Amino acid sequence: MPASKKVILFIDTSHAYARGLLEGIANYSGLFGPWMFYTSLGQKGQTHRKLKQWNADGIIIRETHDQEILEKLLSLQLPTIIAPHSQRQISGLPNIIGDGLGAGKIAAEYLLDRGFRKFAFCGMSNSYWSDDRFKGFEHVIKQSGLDVQNFTLKNEFTEKSEKKITEWLLSLPKPNGMLACNDEKAHYIVELCNNAGINVPDEIAVLGIDNDQLVCSLTKPALSSVAINQKKAGFEAAKLLDRLMSGEYPEKQTIIASAVRVITRGSTDVIAVDDADVSKAVKYIRENAQNPIQVTDVLENASFIGRRALEKKFRKHLNRTIYEEIKKVRIKYISDMLLDSNFSVYQIAIKFGYSSPAHIARYFRQATGVNPEDFRKSNSELKAKP
Repeated sequence: MPASKKVILFIDTSHAYARGLLEGIANYSGLFGPWMFYTSLGQKGQTHRKLKQWNADGIIIRETHDQEILEKLLSLQLPTIIAPHSQRQISGLPNIIGDGLGAGKIAAEYLLDRGFRKFAFCGMSNSYWSDDRFKGFEHVIKQSGLDVQNFTLKNEFTEKSEKKITEWLLSLPKPNGMLACNDEKAHYIVELCNNAGINVPDEIAVLGIDNDQLVCSLTKPALSSVAINQKKAGFEAAKLLDRLMSGEYPEKQTIIASAVRVITRGSTDVIAVDDADVSKAVKYIRENAQNPIQVTDVLENASFIGRRALEKKFRKHLNRTIYEEIKKVRIKYISDMLLDSNFSVYQIAIKFGYSSPAHIARYFRQATGVNPEDFRKSNSELKAKP
């Protein structure tokens, strides 16, 4: 039996992104290892000697502000994969990079779907990843002919800066759909809104990124967030490192941590449409989308006006038809059930009123481009928690 490979992990565990990477690495080790991990670097003066004595085979590192430790790790000249933090990509090494543009895009589409027409972004100064998330967000919003108000936070939080941010929040046009660059900043924004008497989500709906379930659950109301597939990225990084440690030189040496979907919680659980007819119809659709409802059901049960008038209002406020809204909500519910339950595709088909798995698979594939089983397999670790 071959000896277990020894891997140095230098990854901070205080953030959900890094913890997700570690889970993916551990999952790979469990399936194809086991590997031995060295995670305690000890005092600086002892670090280099200890690491050399351990005789490691490879390294996965999250870029750190401690340049001395980074240089010592790289000086070992072992197969190394790095997750950059202060810059988009580090040349000369395989990289794990986040899809900031994709996260911003998903966030914008989500808030637009909820009827918002006023938008804001709260980012961090001197952070490429925050800039990328803003660019993806702004691009989609501007494509819809709308604008985003942007506020950049400094790294230090003082009474003066808190007052300035609160004044900005009070000045925003409402209802407003806001994206914060990560969950920690979104939590901070919700706290300031609560202190200033701004209702979340009715006046400002706040959306974070990274789906840090601890931060999201400690926020009141609970924080909605864009989920990033960190576990899959960690798994793929470990797979790449395994090949490098075996003497291979794969052509693809960049791992993408993709943004996948929004996990809806209380901070965005609102329909921002200033029209009673549309709001009532959308509420009915969302409450009944698990049933095989048609446009006629919406008209009979949730509308006091004719189809032509309601269709016109849907296009004005949501930029889609009643049928398109039904389909969009049903696909969202099917996706959530695939990821958040252990029901088989057959069981999900029955729950949604389909006579066979083939029917729901065709419906789902036409809308998403993938069949239900493949969707579940590729995103299986993105389970929502309240």
